[in-house]
Amino acid sequence: MNPIPEFDLELLEAYLDDALSPSQVQHVAQRLLSEPELAAAMHDLRAERALRTAVWRSVDPSDAEASCLAGRVAACIRRIELRRRILRTVRIGSAVAAAIMVFGGGWFLGHSGSDPSASEVPGDRMPIPPGLAVHTQAGGRFEVPLKDQSGRVIAVQKFAKEDEARQFADDLLKCEFRRRQVQAGGAVLVSDRF
Repeated sequence: MNPIPEFDLELLEAYLDDALSPSQVQHVAQRLLSEPELAAAMHDLRAERALRTAVWRSVDPSDAEASCLAGRVAACIRRIELRRRILRTVRIGSAVAAAIMVFGGGWFLGHSGSDPSASEVPGDRMPIPPGLAVHTQAGGRFEVPLKDQSGRVIAVQKFAKEDEARQFADDLLKCEFRRRQVQAGGAVLVSDRF
């Protein structure tokens, strides 16, 4: 038995797919009657197609299986969407709680231990914060201890000359005086130039 040429196999496939013109269909039908090898090849192609169709039908799910799968996919999507909404709500709630804690902590730190009379500025006199005196250190160095409102030393500024230390202490007093003026709502002269 001679093998069927590729061209004839493609012609038979097109014949089975109804992809030929009426004249080509008539020509193939005549060849099938006159050529037994071509008829055998057509029989084999039809058998292969029937087998493929049966395999695909056995793999295809039934309507009940497809409905069940679609229901499981929809339920999974709903769970994912619910989880996403819960996480978004938790993130927003956490951000709000953190903002409240930061605000409350700042308010508490700003108002705890503060002396209510410290913000008052009596007249034009400049109050002297505690610890802004110039101290002489061994070795001829001068230092100005900087203290917070409760009197704790938070830093020490060191100078080589006493004049520089006194100038720094004076500038610091002026700065503190202006800060208290602004805090008390008083007018502050920024510049005397026009």
